[in-house]
Amino acid sequence: MLNKIRSEVERRILVLAKILAAIGFKPEALSLMGLASAFLSALAYNLGDDAVSLYTASILVVVSGFFDMVDGAVARLTGRATPRGSFLDSTVDRLADTLIIGGLILSGRVYIPVGVVALACSLLTSYVRAKAESMGVQMSGIGLAERGERLIILAVSGFLNAVDIGIWVLAVLSSVTVLQRILHGYRSLR
Repeated sequence: MLNKIRSEVERRILVLAKILAAIGFKPEALSLMGLASAFLSALAYNLGDDAVSLYTASILVVVSGFFDMVDGAVARLTGRATPRGSFLDSTVDRLADTLIIGGLILSGRVYIPVGVVALACSLLTSYVRAKAESMGVQMSGIGLAERGERLIILAVSGFLNAVDIGIWVLAVLSSVTVLQRILHGYRSLR
């Protein structure tokens, strides 16, 4: 869904990436900062059942997403884009997703079965893309809820103090995305 505004977002991210690269940030460090932010968001979800811990967790989800957006841009700008870096980034992203959604599930703020579906389908969305692309099928832009949309849903629902609704939206949209990607991949392969 966010692919429709991707060029504008990438233009703005490039400005931030230039600043971070000039300061001396390395892409791997940015990826790990995103993971640390995800870990802290999981902790914040579980520090209490008040709005402050929920808002803190939501801010940290946004921070984690920010680092995920700029790490690749910094890698390309500094000539450090490598298969190893891409592998690390993708792996860190899955860990971050697991920490954020897992932390939310463990907090008791959401219905556990729906949280598990949201987590499983978030991970499956990425797996199906990786598998299809390893077989030559382009998956960018396929599906309603790529990683950016999922993080936005979690952050916005947290800011609105409605994570119980947000997790349902995430579960449904992630499930639909998995199905869309499976169908696209299956139809594209012979």
